[in-house]
Amino acid sequence: MARGDIEETTFAETVLRVAKAVAVHDDLHEVVQVVTDETTAITGAQFGAFFYNVMDLDGESYSLYTISGVPRERFEKFPMPRNTDIFRPTFEGTGTMRIEDVTADPRYGRSAPYHGMPPGHLPVRSYLAVPVFGRSSEVIGGLFFGHERAGVFTSVHEKIAEAIAVHAGVAVEKAQLLAAERSARTEAEARADAAVALEVVGDGIALVDDQGVVRLWNPAAETITGRRAAAVLGRPIGQAVAGWEQIALRIPIGDRAASTPVTLPLDTLKGREVWLSLYGIAFTGGVVYAFRDVTDQRRLESLREDVIATVSHELRTPVAAVYGAARTLRVQRPDEKATAELLQVIEVEATRLAALVDDVLLTSQIDANRISLIHTSIDPREAVEAATVGAASSQLQVDLDGAIAPASGDPQKLSQVLANLVENALKYGRGPVTVTARDSQRAVRFEVSDCGEGIPREEQQRIFEKFYRRETHLDAGLRGTGLGLYICRELVQRMHGRIGVDSTRGRGTTFWVELPRHEPS
Repeated sequence: MARGDIEETTFAETVLRVAKAVAVHDDLHEVVQVVTDETTAITGAQFGAFFYNVMDLDGESYSLYTISGVPRERFEKFPMPRNTDIFRPTFEGTGTMRIEDVTADPRYGRSAPYHGMPPGHLPVRSYLAVPVFGRSSEVIGGLFFGHERAGVFTSVHEKIAEAIAVHAGVAVEKAQLLAAERSARTEAEARADAAVALEVVGDGIALVDDQGVVRLWNPAAETITGRRAAAVLGRPIGQAVAGWEQIALRIPIGDRAASTPVTLPLDTLKGREVWLSLYGIAFTGGVVYAFRDVTDQRRLESLREDVIATVSHELRTPVAAVYGAARTLRVQRPDEKATAELLQVIEVEATRLAALVDDVLLTSQIDANRISLIHTSIDPREAVEAATVGAASSQLQVDLDGAIAPASGDPQKLSQVLANLVENALKYGRGPVTVTARDSQRAVRFEVSDCGEGIPREEQQRIFEKFYRRETHLDAGLRGTGLGLYICRELVQRMHGRIGVDSTRGRGTTFWVELPRHEPS
């Protein structure tokens, strides 16, 4: 067989082995190592290298390499090939570079900082370099070969290297596509797992892109805000969720780590204000907000603060009065008249203390849903009489003319409610206080009216809130815990009734209670 035939056969066998390696191996490094080894051997190079570019997760390109003919550690101390006059044609893909003696080439030694071979570099005189192209004709790497003797590489070696470079390009792209596919599959699986987690997680999650448009709104976010995903997704969050723009500037935004959350109020479509604990995580395309409903915790904290403030304030005066009277009795030994007056002070203030404690205990029982009521027939006349028997006042008038149907509820609790309304009317109102009871459609209606200054419309619902005190009463020094009307409302509602107020400024106030009629079984 002629020498040319042998070289052609060897070339064909080498290309076949490279093609098989490309087909069999999925690992990018394994493939390019086979390409480097085979090409180094068939070209007779003393050493060869394959430099190729890859993309990291952040989209940045960097170079890797394989080496053949010498131990890898011989090369690791040297820098990657730079874009010098000799290396540039390969990196730019302008053609194959074959140099008989690189040290004699006019382009050699012109580039800083080495101006030639770096100290200790592999001895190179014969030089062969072939660019490796991808399918879209971009340069994805390069094959480089060297020998310490000059004139080693021929035009045949050049053609062999160029042919193998084609397979190398296919190999690199195949491995990169497989790696991208695996990465995409892993990411898709992670996204699927995350989607499942977002469906069941208790925290609201909202993904808002850098244009402020909502891209993700999980079921918990729907539950907390009352806004369905269909009404929120694809819309600016400031339009989709009323009030978001007011709180957005106060939400802490972290970077890939949870910030300390902030607690802020947000109005919902449910007609109530919720308190949310919120924080945000910034990412390249926008912000992920995480939030949870802490309304109950906020209410408990507010209740605790109100209880401490109100009870402390209300206890201070009667305790001081009882202490002062008792101290006077003990130290000064007053006469009989003064003693009687001091004992009356102790009795009145002790009664006030007992009423305060009773209100606080009853409120705690209501809040804990531990209060028990009976549902039986109530005689309206007896209920009104029980509520007014202790309120001896010339200003109190009772109007119970005509027949009144029995009401359904707890007689003792109804009397407690009416007694509180009467006491408030006598304390805060002016002129006569009238208590009436009458039939009203399918209910029995009780009314307590005064001729006081009236209650502004904006306060007429708030007065039933726990610990709410009107500013005018505070300014006038009128005492109270702010629990009475709250207790009244809760007791009436638990008897399946309604309570409300009708008032006009300067024309008095009427509190009314409606209980269902008692239906004999």
